[in-house]
Amino acid sequence: MKYEDLNVGVKAPYKDCKQFFGKELTFKELVYEPATEKLLILMLCTVNGIEEDDDIYVGQISRVVDCEEGYEEYADVILDIPGWDQKPISIDSDDMEYPELGEDDDPEVVTNCYVRVWRIKKPLTTLEHLAIGASVYSKCKVNMIDTTEDLLESFRTGAIKRIFNSTVIKAIKTVLTNAKIEVPEEEQTTIAEAQPDEKERLLFEDLQRGTGTAGGKQRVADFYAKNRPTDVDFAAFLRKEYGCGGHSGPDMPDVGYDFKGIHMRTADGKRPYTYTWDQVAKKIRCMIEDGVYIERKQETAIVAAQPAELDPVDQAKQLHQRILTDAQSAAESLYDMCKAIKEMRDGKHYKALLYDNFEGYCEEALGMSRSHAYRYIQIAEGLSAENVSSMRQIGATKLALLASVTEEQREEITQTVDIESTTVRELKAQVEALKADAANKDKLLMQARESSQKSYEEVQERQEVINDLKARLKERTEQMNDMQAQITKLESRPVEVAVQDNSAELEQLRKEYEAKLAEQKKMMQELDDELGRKDDENYWSNVDRDLREVHSKIQSICVMVAGRLDCSEKETMKEKLRDLISDIEQRIGKE
Repeated sequence: MKYEDLNVGVKAPYKDCKQFFGKELTFKELVYEPATEKLLILMLCTVNGIEEDDDIYVGQISRVVDCEEGYEEYADVILDIPGWDQKPISIDSDDMEYPELGEDDDPEVVTNCYVRVWRIKKPLTTLEHLAIGASVYSKCKVNMIDTTEDLLESFRTGAIKRIFNSTVIKAIKTVLTNAKIEVPEEEQTTIAEAQPDEKERLLFEDLQRGTGTAGGKQRVADFYAKNRPTDVDFAAFLRKEYGCGGHSGPDMPDVGYDFKGIHMRTADGKRPYTYTWDQVAKKIRCMIEDGVYIERKQETAIVAAQPAELDPVDQAKQLHQRILTDAQSAAESLYDMCKAIKEMRDGKHYKALLYDNFEGYCEEALGMSRSHAYRYIQIAEGLSAENVSSMRQIGATKLALLASVTEEQREEITQTVDIESTTVRELKAQVEALKADAANKDKLLMQARESSQKSYEEVQERQEVINDLKARLKERTEQMNDMQAQITKLESRPVEVAVQDNSAELEQLRKEYEAKLAEQKKMMQELDDELGRKDDENYWSNVDRDLREVHSKIQSICVMVAGRLDCSEKETMKEKLRDLISDIEQRIGKE
C-alpha cells in the first residue's frame, strides 16, 4: 500500500499500513486535531495489542460537540469513517480509555475493547534519493547513518556535528527542508546526561565482547597487527571469523551474525540496527588504534594510529599516488603496486577521480591498457609478497602466468624450467600444458567416480536379488523341517495303527515331498546362477555351508522316508533322492 492510497474510507489490515503510523493521540489531543487531517483509526482494539490482520480505517474528524476549554473530557468527537456502517461515528473520552481488567476478566472479550487513533506519518525519502551528494552520502554510510531516520536522529543527538562541518550541515538541512522533512532541534543535555549515539554505542559494546568464539578478539588483533589489511580484506576476515550465530541475554540486545553483517535489536525489541562488515571493520580498526579493543596486557604489537577517515576523493587521490610512487620503484614495490591497483578496482575509487570506469582510469591516469592492469591484479590475487619479491626480476607477464596456476603447479614449473631464461611463449605453453593435464586428471577422476558409483549400484541390486532368494530358500527349508516332523510323528505311532492308514498317508506325504524337493531344487539352481557372478570369497564359503546343510537334511529325510515305503515305491524314491544328492555333491565340489 502507498501513502497516496490512504484516503478517507479506506480499510486495510494493519500489516499493510503499519509503516504509516505516526503519533498516537489521546482523547484531549483528538479534540483539538484539525478537521482536515486524515487519521488512522482502530476500532474494537483488544488490550492485547494490535494483531497483523486487525482492520485499520482511514477517517477524519467532521466536528466536535460540547467542547469547552478545561472540560474536554465531556466532548464528543464525530469521526467520518465511510467504511464503518456508512455513517459518522461518535466517540467520547471513555471510548479511548484503556480498560481496567480484573483478575478473572478475559482480555479477549468484546467488552474489554476500546478505540485508538493515530496521525498518518508520510514515509520519508530514502537516504539514497536525497540530493545530498555522493561524498556526503558515503560519509554518512561510513558513520553508520544508513537511513533518513538515522540522519534526523543524528541532528537530534548532535552527532551530526562530529561528522560534518557547519557548511555541510547547513546544506543538508536545506535538502531536507526542500524534501518537506522537518529537521529536529538538537536536544540540550548536561554533561552528566550526555550519552553516545545508541546505534554506535551498541556496536562498540558488542565488539568489546568478542567474536563469539574462544580467542576470537586476539585472532582479530593479531591479524590486524600482522597484515595491516585494507577495509575490504579486513571485512572479509571478520565475516569468516564471526561466521553465522549470535547471542542474547537479560537487558541485552538480541545479536545475530551472518554473511551480510551484524544485526541487533534493542532489549525492548523496538529498534533494529544492522551493521555491514565494512562498517564493523572500520569500527574495529579505530578501536584497535585507540587501544580500547583489547586489554593492554593481552594486546599485540599494534603500529601507530592511522589518520582519521578520509574523504572519498582524498582517499582515491592517495591511492592513485601510491600506485604512481610504487610504479617508479617497481623493483622493490611491485607487489604493493599490484595490490593498490586491485584496491582501486575493487573499491571503485576511480569514480571519486571522475572516471566512469576502471578501463578509462588505467588508460588515462596510468597510461596502461586494461589487460596490463588486470595482469598486475592477477599477481596480487595469486601470489604472496614473498613470491613477488623473490621473482621480481622475471617481469610482470611471467609473474601473472605463474599466478594463474596452483602452488603445486608453480613449484613444479620452477623445478623443471629456468624461469629467467625461458621465453614468455615457452612459459605460457608450460602453464597451459599443466592446466590441461590437471583438467584431464579431474575428468578421469570424475569418470572413475561415476564408474565406481555405477558398480556399487549394480552390486547393491544383485545383493537385493540374492537376499530375496535366500529368504525364499529359508522358507522352503522350514517347510522341509515341518515334513520331517510329520514323518517322525508317523514313526512314533504303534505298528498296528500305522499299518491301517500307512498307505494313504504315505502316498500323500510322498507327493508333497516330491513337490517340495522339486521347488527346493529350482531354488538352489536360481541361487547358484546368481551367485555364479560373485567373486567374494566370503560369499562362496556361505554358499558352501548352506548347500552342505541342505545335503545333510535331505540325507536324514531319505533315511526316514525310505523305511516307510513299499518295495516298488522305495526303489523309485531312492533313485530320485540319489540323483538329487549327487547333484548337490557335484555343486559342492564345483563351488
